[in-house]
Amino acid sequence: MQRKGYGYSFLVCCSLALGLGALLAPRSALAATFTVDTTDDAVDVAPGDGQCKTANDHCSLRAAIQEANALIGADVIRRPPGTYVI
Repeated sequence: MQRKGYGYSFLVCCSLALGLGALLAPRSALAATFTVDTTDDAVDVAPGDGQCKTANDHCSLRAAIQEANALIGADVIRRPPGTYVI
């Protein structure tokens, strides 16, 4: 009976370790997509929070670049045709 208890304890410890690893893994490792919706040049209000948002509640090209640079991994920036001065 003692041997069965150790196997169960080992299984529980391994399960907890894997669960904690999954919880503590960085979420930003997944690619993010930012869609530019203004040609204005404005900065992101909180780079690294996963949201491309300026003070005027838009996503400028500069804000999208700032946000993408703050996150881990390859990100996608979509922009409509137009002239962007940054």
